[in-house]
Amino acid sequence: MNFTSGNETLTPAVNYRDSFVMAVGKNVIVVVLGMTINYINATMIHTFNRHHIFKLNPRYILFIHLVFNDLIQLTTSITLFVCTYTFHTIYVSLCCLLILPAVFTTQNTPLNLAFMAGECYIAVCIPLRYNYICTVKRTYTVIGIIWTMSSLSVLPDIFILLATEPLDFLHARVFCKRDSVFRSTYSLKKRDASHILFLVVVWITLFYTYFRILIVAKAANTDAKKARNTILLHGFQVLLCMITYVQPMLVTFLTYLFPGGLASILFALYVINQILPRFISPIVYGLRDSTFRKYFKRYNVSSSLSYRDASSTAVVKNVIVVALGLTINYINGTLIHTFRKHQILYVNPRYILFIHLVLNDIIQLTTTISLFVLSYAFYRFNASLCCLIITLAVFTTLNTPLNLAVMAVECYIAICLPLRHAELCTIKRTYILIGWLWAMSAASTLPDVFIVLATEPLEFFYSTIFCERDNLFHHPISLNKRDVSYIIYLISVWLTLFYTYFKIFFAAKAAKEAKSSGGDAKKARNTILLHGFQLILCMLTYVAPLLKKALLYLFPKYYAHALFASYIIIQMLPSYNVSSSLSYRDSTSTAVVKNVIVVALGFTINYINGTLIHTFRKHQIFYVNPRYILFIHLVLNDIIQLTTTISLFVFSYIFYKINTSVCCLIITLAVFTTLNTPLNLAVMAVECYIAICLPLRHSVLCTIKRTYILIGWIWAMSAATTLPDVFIILATERLKLFYSTIFCERENFFRHPISLKKRDASYIIYLISVWLTLFYTYFKIFFAAKAAKEVKSSDGDAKKARNTILLHGFQLILCMLTFVTHVFKKTLFYWFPKYYAHALFACYIIIQMLPRIIKLNIKPSNSLHTKVDSEVSECNIVVVIHLQDPQISSMNSSSYSYNVSSSLNYRDASSTAVVKNVIVVAFGLIINYINGTLIHTFRKHQIFYSNPRYILFIHLVINDMMQLSLSTLLHIISYALYTIKVPFCIILLTITILATLNTPLNLACMAIECYIAICIPLRHVQICTVKKTCVFIGLIWVVSSMSILPDIFILLATEPLQFFHSKVLCARDYVFRSNYSLKKRDTSHIVCLVLVWLTLLYTYFRILFAAKEATAGIKKARNTILLHGFQLLLCMLTYVRPMFEQGLLYLLPTHVRAIRFACYVIVQILPRFVSPIVYGLRDQTFRRYMRRYVLCKFLLVRDTFTTAFVKNLILVLVWLLLSYINGTLVATFFRHQAFYEDPRYILFIHMVINDGIQLTVTITLFVLSYIFYKINVSFCCFFILVAVFTTRNTPVNLASMAIERYIAICEPLRHSHICTVRRTYVVIGLIWFICVAPDITDLFVTLATESLSFFHQSVFCLRQNVFKDPALAYKRQAFDIIYFSCVFLTLVFTYLRILFAARALSTEKASAQKARNTILLHGAQLAMCMLSYISPSVEIVLHLIFPGRILEIRYANYLIVYILPRFLSPVIYGVRDKKFRKYLKMYFLSSRCRVTQRVAAQHE
Repeated sequence: MNFTSGNETLTPAVNYRDSFVMAVGKNVIVVVLGMTINYINATMIHTFNRHHIFKLNPRYILFIHLVFNDLIQLTTSITLFVCTYTFHTIYVSLCCLLILPAVFTTQNTPLNLAFMAGECYIAVCIPLRYNYICTVKRTYTVIGIIWTMSSLSVLPDIFILLATEPLDFLHARVFCKRDSVFRSTYSLKKRDASHILFLVVVWITLFYTYFRILIVAKAANTDAKKARNTILLHGFQVLLCMITYVQPMLVTFLTYLFPGGLASILFALYVINQILPRFISPIVYGLRDSTFRKYFKRYNVSSSLSYRDASSTAVVKNVIVVALGLTINYINGTLIHTFRKHQILYVNPRYILFIHLVLNDIIQLTTTISLFVLSYAFYRFNASLCCLIITLAVFTTLNTPLNLAVMAVECYIAICLPLRHAELCTIKRTYILIGWLWAMSAASTLPDVFIVLATEPLEFFYSTIFCERDNLFHHPISLNKRDVSYIIYLISVWLTLFYTYFKIFFAAKAAKEAKSSGGDAKKARNTILLHGFQLILCMLTYVAPLLKKALLYLFPKYYAHALFASYIIIQMLPSYNVSSSLSYRDSTSTAVVKNVIVVALGFTINYINGTLIHTFRKHQIFYVNPRYILFIHLVLNDIIQLTTTISLFVFSYIFYKINTSVCCLIITLAVFTTLNTPLNLAVMAVECYIAICLPLRHSVLCTIKRTYILIGWIWAMSAATTLPDVFIILATERLKLFYSTIFCERENFFRHPISLKKRDASYIIYLISVWLTLFYTYFKIFFAAKAAKEVKSSDGDAKKARNTILLHGFQLILCMLTFVTHVFKKTLFYWFPKYYAHALFACYIIIQMLPRIIKLNIKPSNSLHTKVDSEVSECNIVVVIHLQDPQISSMNSSSYSYNVSSSLNYRDASSTAVVKNVIVVAFGLIINYINGTLIHTFRKHQIFYSNPRYILFIHLVINDMMQLSLSTLLHIISYALYTIKVPFCIILLTITILATLNTPLNLACMAIECYIAICIPLRHVQICTVKKTCVFIGLIWVVSSMSILPDIFILLATEPLQFFHSKVLCARDYVFRSNYSLKKRDTSHIVCLVLVWLTLLYTYFRILFAAKEATAGIKKARNTILLHGFQLLLCMLTYVRPMFEQGLLYLLPTHVRAIRFACYVIVQILPRFVSPIVYGLRDQTFRRYMRRYVLCKFLLVRDTFTTAFVKNLILVLVWLLLSYINGTLVATFFRHQAFYEDPRYILFIHMVINDGIQLTVTITLFVLSYIFYKINVSFCCFFILVAVFTTRNTPVNLASMAIERYIAICEPLRHSHICTVRRTYVVIGLIWFICVAPDITDLFVTLATESLSFFHQSVFCLRQNVFKDPALAYKRQAFDIIYFSCVFLTLVFTYLRILFAARALSTEKASAQKARNTILLHGAQLAMCMLSYISPSVEIVLHLIFPGRILEIRYANYLIVYILPRFLSPVIYGVRDKKFRKYLKMYFLSSRCRVTQRVAAQHE
């Protein structure tokens, strides 16, 4: 890792080995960074070489030398890095060869930068003498001096090594490190002395040039200022590079501080010292230079114009090729590593031939992929370099079939001539055969090189060509020779294969008959069969020229794609077969390949789908066409489905088993979206049928509103199939199941027999319905198309629609395989028990992914890619016609008048509305929290499952939770939206009314159960069984539904269709407004009231009479019945609420809002508050278990119940208030285009959104810590990371806002140039990168250091409990200090500059003063936000002072650090800003204005 300096402690570096996962992660990071930087550097070198202007400028010559030097340094240092992990030790001579260029180039970098600083100093400070001093010749002399100085530092080490070390040392193997090779004390002392000398010289040069440029810059123009900035960037890069000189001391110091983290220290220093400076160079000197940037842009534009593929296509192809190449080379590298580690493989000719094949394939893949990528990156490059790469690629490509043929011969000898195998197949002969393979390949290729050298002029080798064999070796003799040699090789290899195959086949049959070594012969035969398949692929190389010509002839338009497919098949697929078929053929490589295929397909499909969605959203024309709405819903659904199913697929290979709760969530979503697809396609087929067969009625039937209703029905039908499975598993399985881990599959989770039978029944229904729809629409369209063709009218449209339906049909066939998947799986398992996993993979691809690919060929996707400009006028005409349609206008007017009538109701003031909603939500949360605790207690104790009383009680609790949630939701909607769509309102009202009516009926049943227990105790066990209780619960729901379902049928029968497209105030009387419904409601309420009251009176008096002669136990039951009576009295107010409200309105006509709110609280909420007290806390058995649960939990938390409740209530209320304010600000921003173009408001709204996320996550964690105390580590990781990211974002965002204000006030003329919208989004991206990058490493370290079982545990969700590696704590403290310093310095600098600017302003003193005050408020908020950086230290100090108050300390710290700064943001940036305040007032007053307009319209 350290190539210029070392550590005195060699033993830890050698002995300390990383884990496999850590090693792979480090190597991938280093290689990816190296490839990225080298690609950028190579592009710059290419730009330099193509333009003569750079070759005459010393600055660019020095810069391009720096780039060349960095290329060499990165390549050698990364090679050494990878070698240290792959081989650990290598030969000393080879190590010397690698270390020398690494050390040379590493020391060159700071020297080169110092000379560039000197050149910049001359240009700025001595401009008149610049042309005399800085000539091209002297520049090359300076470069020579740089190399001489570096060599003077290193070459003496070579001489000392040769003089002091014995000869055996040069043949030994060492861990390749400078101090391991040059280990003499003289070398170490010389190294330190030279480093100190270089350090002093470079630093003095830098300081001198920097200060001279700084002094000149003060009196000069912007060019000098820019040069000064460049020098500053020089300084930063030189600082990084010069860590080289102090690295030994730095390593020693860090090792002393962190003795167990040597590997991490070395890796971090390697990245900072060796890689990071090379990443900065192109930015500092290349992209910032205007001249270089201009030519660089030209190059990028010209190269992009040369591609024959679109940019997106080229990127996808390159990503696929590189991903496949990395995967195959990773597998091959693992095989080589396995071969090298086991001596037994060295003496077997088969494995030697195999590992030669693997090495050959690595070289072949690397060269061909390099050529592939270079052909897209540069298109053309130097002919000499092309000749070298092509020759190596052709050598290795020809080697593969020859090597396979030799392996077939070896296998033939082993099977057919086993006694002579040891004599014929020796190690020596194997190596000779390998030499012959290379000789034969060379005999085919080297003549081409000699021919091109003999026939082409010398200029050809300096020119640039598109690097392909036929472009390089284009002489007719070479082409003819290539064809002849290919034919010879093809015949020879095929004859060898056929001969060996048939001989082995016959030998295998004979061995099987003799029952001797039958398995081995059969296995060898199967291996030869796999050889044959691979040889067929490899030998396509011999017919590749003919194949290309055929493809060009057959597919001239798609020639590039055909070439890409042939490249994958010919060059890459055989290489994969090597690792899969010829090695151990184990499941690891298969799993990797399957996952790569699935993820690659998923990314490709989702990329295309994302493009379609983007196109849809950008063009308004698609919004008014039902076909495109249905299609884009299908696309969105498929994105969700693909993401969830691929996540499940990958998880099944990585973790095998996952948490049941997570599995339930993913499976439910996956099943929803999977079932949606065929239903959506069937609806699209119906729409196409209406468009073709009923064109005149298409605009009436297929409206936008109905389309959205249909989409809602699609989801409802899918939910109707899946949600019962969730309820069944919640009802039948124990709570432990949801904390356990399972293999996540639908049958493993929803395993109840009822679920399986329901699934089969629903699948059959869906299958029949969808198929009937398809057949009917298809034949109708088919006949319409034929008739249209005969009259020659609209032939194209009808035919195209028919073709679309055909494609629908094919896709539907694939989608509907979902409905028969389980049957299909059983059949496959019966037929192919050995290949069941592969059969399942094929099913997954066919059923889940293939329909999503075919969807892209259906008409809407093609239409989405057409030009929209030509359709705008048509769209406008359609909209005008739509508005002028009498039916539509009448519908709109009716709904409008209805809305007006409903909107004439009294509206609360804003403050009153907020207070009422807060009260309702607070009550709802409190009651649902208590009810949730009761349900948890019930589920945790088996004793309650067999008692009818507790079953009825828990049903009452669940029913109350549903009723409270929905009624609270309706209450909030009535204030927030006022009116909502009728279908959505019907769904909410139906469930709410059902749950409301259930409560008194449930209570009546509980009274009867209590009566039986008291008055007929001997028959209680016989009458009140668990089964009968469940039947009673079903009867309760049936009775309640009989009260509301007729209202729905009456509504459907009496209301016009337009009513379902309108919006209403969501109350029962506004929706079910028919006279029949009102009369039926009153009748049913009276009947229920009488029955429930009679039941209560009868049971109460019977228990009362029994209690007079009984014990205290029966007296308690009597008291319980009395409490029942009180709750029933409250519940039964539901039945008389309409009359009760009318009576109160008659008495108090001016207090209508207060009356309705009071009735709502008394009738809907208060009875739900009484239930837990009456039946839960008063019951001795339930109270005992409840107390255990609560005490267990709160003894751990150490807060009393009251304290915990108050803390949580305060936080939730604060969160609700802040979320409401932030939501208002976000809505105001998005509703006004004026804010979109102002960087200030963009940064502000980003901070508001960030704070909303941060508050939600942290308060969720806070509440969960009180409810569950411990949660799953995986969930905790997610919550903590999001909380940390968003918490870090706030102060950095505020600092950015302070900088923006500084620019606006101190440099107003440059504000519009510097602070653009695009740069603002770039700044936001940088904020997230800066805040995410340091903390995401916590996750990677935890993944590398903790076992898999840790992520299935439950912990108290604190950062230090999850990310508990000691190094992470130090890293966190270090980054907190860095962030704190940077943000604080930014704030002080901007504040002082604004303060001084404000004093100097005379004309706009008020504006400057306001900006200064804003910065002061910034400072107050930043001061609180920055407490997050020191809050851990503050907590520790306060805990030492107040040792028994840790919970209060944490709570106060949480309020001050996390909550209070988020409360200040809207005040500082929203309300105080004049422009934002104006629009905010408009937003708040808009609802009242709408009401006024509606009232005025009605009066008119």
